[in-house]
This record gives sequence, structure tokens and C-alpha cells, in this order.
Amino acid sequence: MHESHQRHLLLNADIVGYSTGLPARQADDQAMLRDVLTRAAASARLDHEAWQVQSSGDGVLAVLPAAPAAEEEPRLVDDFVRHLSRLLRAHNVGRDAADRTRVRLGIHFGSLSEGANGYVGKSPIVVGRLVDAAPVKAAMTAAPDALLGLIVSDDVYQHAVATGHTTWEPQEFREVDVTVKTYRGTAWLLVSGADVHALDLGESAADDRTTAQQRTTTVINGSVRMGDHGVIGIANR
Repeated sequence: MHESHQRHLLLNADIVGYSTGLPARQADDQAMLRDVLTRAAASARLDHEAWQVQSSGDGVLAVLPAAPAAEEEPRLVDDFVRHLSRLLRAHNVGRDAADRTRVRLGIHFGSLSEGANGYVGKSPIVVGRLVDAAPVKAAMTAAPDALLGLIVSDDVYQHAVATGHTTWEPQEFREVDVTVKTYRGTAWLLVSGADVHALDLGESAADDRTTAQQRTTTVINGSVRMGDHGVIGIANR
């Protein structure tokens, strides 16, 4: 047990539409999710064996080791996400739209410690709220061909993306407000193979912060499909 809180990277992955599947499909999806997360970590040169992983049927919470190396956060946000998207595409080749396995992924960096029955601290709650947030759910509904929806906390975005430590362009992300139960915070959304700024998020977009009022950005028009080393959703806001 940790005597005090330490800073960790956390990810939470959740299978879209898991509850509607039959038991055999659910079992396949569970195994697939663990497999692609492990393989994506290896491809991104992250030590998956050092992760503390908790499964919950349709989802996985992974806590990376404390005090990560400086390059670990960019690798998780950048390389890991790209490899995960590639593996999901490979897994879904030849599948009908209704049979595709799709994933929502949340990433956060914060403090936690181990308790008697799980982790103690706000960080596990935050990453869980991110992956359950209305904007990422609405985005996956609005982009039915997308296999991966990524939502990162403002802390992760500001430290890894906005500062140029990844190959993502900051304007590829859409800033959204997250309100789940008693949690409220800012997050940043990216959707594979879709123009995230063009997606209709419905009521969940009502609280979107206006990025232009807070910072100056370079706007790139159009969208491109993500390849193994490509980009996701470059688009006008």
C-alpha cells in the first residue's frame, strides 16, 4: 500500500455497446480489448507488465507506474493511441458495421494511492468520468464508422499536446466540458477517421468552451483518415 499519493498516468478503455451483445460476443470483446491494449503498449515501447490493470467486463482501468519518465506521457497519448487505432482497424476488417468492436479511451495524469479495495484519490474517478462523458459518447454515435474515440483531461492536453510533445496538432482536438454526476471539468476530444469539429454532439456540445476566445490557433480545413502514422480528424472548428 502506498503511504502517500503519487502521480500516475491512467487510462480507461470502454467497449461501445458492450451491454447489447450476447455472452459469447461479450467474452470475445473482453479478450480482444485486453489483447489490443497489450499489443499497442508493446508497439509504443511502454512496459505493459508494469501496469496495474483492473477489468470490469466492458472496460479496463490501467494505472501506469508512478513518476513516469518524461517521454512516457507523449508515448501514451501519441504512439499508443495510433497503434491502438491500427489494431482496432485490423480486428474489424471484414466485419459488418453492427459487428465492429469500437472503443472509447480516456487518459488522465494525477495523484492516487492504493486502498484496501482499490485506488484512493480523485484521479481514477476523473478518468472514469472522461470515458463515460456525454461528448465522447455522442461523438461515437455521430461517427458510426469510427472505431476509437479518445478523450484526454485538460492536464494531459496542456502538458503533452499543446506544448508540442506529440505529433498531434493541438487543433485536431475539440475542447469540451465534461459533467458526470458531481464531476465537472474540461477535456479534449479526438475521433478516429472523423472530423471531430464537424460532429454534432447534440446537447453535450452546449457546454463546449469556445477555444478561439481562450487562445489563438491555426485552423486546418478538411479531414483525413488516420493511417498507421497518420493523423485523426484534422478539421475546422
